Amino acid sequence: RQVQVFFESAMGPLTVHVRPRVADDTGFQLQVFWAEVKAGTHWRFRFGKHFIPLSREDWTSPQDILTTEYSPHNFAYAFGTSYGAFARYDSTRHRAWFSLHTNAPDGTNNEFPSVTNDLSGAVRWEFVPVGDFAGFSDLVGRRGRPLSVLLGASLGAVGELGEVQEGNEAAVQGNVDLSDDSNGVHAMIAGSLTWVDPFGGVPFYVWGGVGQIGTFVHEHVQLYTQYSLLSPGTVPEDFAWWHSTNAGINYFIFKWTNRHRIGLEGGAVFAPTNDTF
Repeated sequence: RQVQVFFESAMGPLTVHVRPRVADDTGFQLQVFWAEVKAGTHWRFRFGKHFIPLSREDWTSPQDILTTEYSPHNFAYAFGTSYGAFARYDSTRHRAWFSLHTNAPDGTNNEFPSVTNDLSGAVRWEFVPVGDFAGFSDLVGRRGRPLSVLLGASLGAVGELGEVQEGNEAAVQGNVDLSDDSNGVHAMIAGSLTWVDPFGGVPFYVWGGVGQIGTFVHEHVQLYTQYSLLSPGTVPEDFAWWHSTNAGINYFIFKWTNRHRIGLEGGAVFAPTNDTF
């Protein structure tokens, strides 16, 4: 159970965003709070606590995702939020983020890939070969939008500068994703590969992915389904194959926004030799 409240104010080139969160697992926390300055036509600079620009899903606000919650793939491997700064570059066909942080990831996931770290950084690049970026502000899709395709790729790393006593000494993660947004249809496929160097252990790899599609069958009604895969990677003795599939229906109260909806969703978690419903 969780509650998130969004506050945002824009004054000329300056935008301020604050997002408190209350949840069973973390209690009260300021999950996001940052100030962003727009410099010219192409650049923006942000300072504060914000999501690390790696996963396209994690990068999307919770009221703008397709399902009722983030995917298991996102919960397992997303870096979450952290204190730091980033620069963003925008053009007609390309977008890029350059991010640097000075503390452990905190927010969506505050234990993986590192309990504590001294330095983390990330680079994300997006390219739209068809259409434009207007349809990719969410993971829902809306009627009336022209066909657009987005290709994204990112690379991030966390590491310790001093002596490590627990957790992981370093981790590196790469992400790729492909999204489609057209008239009433949204689809996305994304995957990640993570290398982890644990304290007192042997470095290992883990990987996973998520695929989802949603389509409007009525101006107010959307059907969707999603599948997530988590692999044990090179440490099958410690991890297991993990699969999750879910499907649902969304009813949007207004046609002009996706932020007011009623959803019903069901799912199953299963593995090849041990089905659990």
